[in-house]
Amino acid sequence: NAECSGGGMRWAPRADFEDGLLDLVLVSGASKLQMIAESKRIYSGEIAQMTGVREFRATEVVVCPARTV
Repeated sequence: NAECSGGGMRWAPRADFEDGLLDLVLVSGASKLQMIAESKRIYSGEIAQMTGVREFRATEVVVCPARTV
């Protein structure tokens, strides 16, 4: 649950190791072309402004996939 990964990509810019929360960033509904066009926002920490991005903070996460994963 860190702010950065993979060469400086800021997937969860508000993440804090010490707050006891999981910062979850969900990207859905965006095409591959949209993701590529807006990818600079991942590096700048503006990921929340990308198309199809939602951010959550939680102490517990339950995932129920619609299909077999």
